[in-house]
Amino acid sequence: FKWMHWPGGSLILILSLSTLSFLYLVLAFYLFCDKTLSNQNIALSIVSGIFLSIIPIALVFKFQYWPGAKVMLLLACLTSPVLVVLSWFLGREAREELKGYYKNMVVRTAVLSSLAVLFFFLPSAVLINMQYSNDPELARLKVLHYTHPDNEEYAAEHDAYVEKLDSTRLNNGNK
Repeated sequence: FKWMHWPGGSLILILSLSTLSFLYLVLAFYLFCDKTLSNQNIALSIVSGIFLSIIPIALVFKFQYWPGAKVMLLLACLTSPVLVVLSWFLGREAREELKGYYKNMVVRTAVLSSLAVLFFFLPSAVLINMQYSNDPELARLKVLHYTHPDNEEYAAEHDAYVEKLDSTRLNNGNK
């Protein structure tokens, strides 16, 4: 939504990924099982929910270019593979009725782990260039401004270009 420049795209992104994070945090024991509490490892479900709820929030931070995304993604990259391996080993030794639970746990955790690793190593400059591919100069200025937040010259150049764009859009809208 954000990269398609939809009005409210950032809000949609924030609300949807925050909701997913909340669901993992609160309902992980239900999402991983076959909908019966007896056929699951409740402690593992709760711990997994806590750690997996970090990933959608980290993605919000990454997509919004907010500080802290790298730290949250690093935490996710360190904890998720442990959950995948632990679930896989426990699934191999589990009773037959728990095998589906562990399979679901491994699949979900592996998918979210892959996303965390992908976006951890993906530079924000790539996302900025994708988002502003229709205006390479704006993309270049945003990358400079993002990668050097303390550089006042880059900030001034960025702000001047954005003001010029805004005034051009305003003038074109009045014609």
